[in-house]
Amino acid sequence: MSVTIRGIDFQANDDNDMGLEFVNLSHRYGFQCPNWPYFKDVQIDRQHYMAKSGVLSQTITTT
Repeated sequence: MSVTIRGIDFQANDDNDMGLEFVNLSHRYGFQCPNWPYFKDVQIDRQHYMAKSGVLSQTITTT
């Protein structure tokens, strides 16, 4: 049995040796992802740019 969520197919995993069911509890993370009112917004600092130096280096800071 499989379930499709947001275009991604997830297979049922009930028939394993331990008898466990694995559930995907991940959520989207990225542009325009809402944050809690009491947290600061995500800060992205770029040290190198792909167009300028051929490498993209960035530091992502969250609270």
